[in-house]
Amino acid sequence: MNTGHLKQFIEIGIVVFVTILLGTYAITGANKSTAIADKGFKKQDEMGLMIDEYDYSKYDGATVSGSDVIAAIKQFQSADAEICVEVTHTGICYVYTDETLTTKSTANIANAQRKGTAEYINPHAKFLGSIERDSTDNSIRKLIFDIQP
Repeated sequence: MNTGHLKQFIEIGIVVFVTILLGTYAITGANKSTAIADKGFKKQDEMGLMIDEYDYSKYDGATVSGSDVIAAIKQFQSADAEICVEVTHTGICYVYTDETLTTKSTANIANAQRKGTAEYINPHAKFLGSIERDSTDNSIRKLIFDIQP
């Protein structure tokens, strides 16, 4: 074998090696980029869910007044939400759109504001809010307000 051919053979080998090396780096980079993009999309979905649920989750663990409870009932009355707003001391679960939820009873919001009725919610009383999630899809199914002493 002559030296010119050997030199060409080595050059071709180096070019092939560099090409394979660059291809490997490109594939590795693409895989890492895909993983990073997947994490970003997952985070975006989580943030979107948090924004969608904020109207409900803002009451979770919060102490609010009876006026806030009445406002929440009215707010969710006009929403397209499939949610129960339960006020435990009255035994009432206000449900407006989902007929499949099991409820203790339904009541008109006017009774919650009418002093002397069993459904009355004192606007000055304090309530601890909590949420209950569906066991199958983890969606919020119930907003619960427990009266505080």
